[in-house]
Amino acid sequence: MNLSIDNATLDLAQKACARASSLKFSTMSDYLTHLIEQDCGQVEDLDEDTVRLIIDELMDFAISNRRELDKLFTMQELYTYCVKNEDEFLYPKWAVLTRSSRIELGRKFKAAVLKHAETVPKGEWYILQDGKNINNAAFYVVTRDRV
Repeated sequence: MNLSIDNATLDLAQKACARASSLKFSTMSDYLTHLIEQDCGQVEDLDEDTVRLIIDELMDFAISNRRELDKLFTMQELYTYCVKNEDEFLYPKWAVLTRSSRIELGRKFKAAVLKHAETVPKGEWYILQDGKNINNAAFYVVTRDRV
C-alpha cells in the first residue's frame, strides 16, 4: 500500500501517535516539529557549559525584570521572551534546540530554582515553583514571600 497525503489512513495516524509516545513526546505537534527540524538539519544541541550559562541568565533576568513577566511563567516562556526581547541573550531560538537540550534546560532550571530558593536571604526576591500546566511543565513566579 502506498501511503501519501492523498490517501493517508487512520492506521498511519495511529502509528505516528504510537511512535511519538514511545519517544516521550507529549503532543503530536512537538513530534511533527521534531521530525521537520531533523529533516531540515535545523537543530542545535547545547553543551553542559552553555546550559549552565543560559540557566544563570534566565534566573538573573526573571528576578531583575519581574514586572515584565506574567504572574506565572514556564521556563520555555521565559527563554522565548529573552530570545525575542533581550539583545544580550544570544542563544538559539527554542524551536531549533534539540529535544534533549530542551529537557536538560528544564531540569537544570528547576534544580537551580530550588537551590537558589533555599539559600536566598529572607526578604529577597527569588523564583518559586508554583504548580504545573496540563503538559506537566512547571510554573514559576518571582516572589519574596516565604511559603
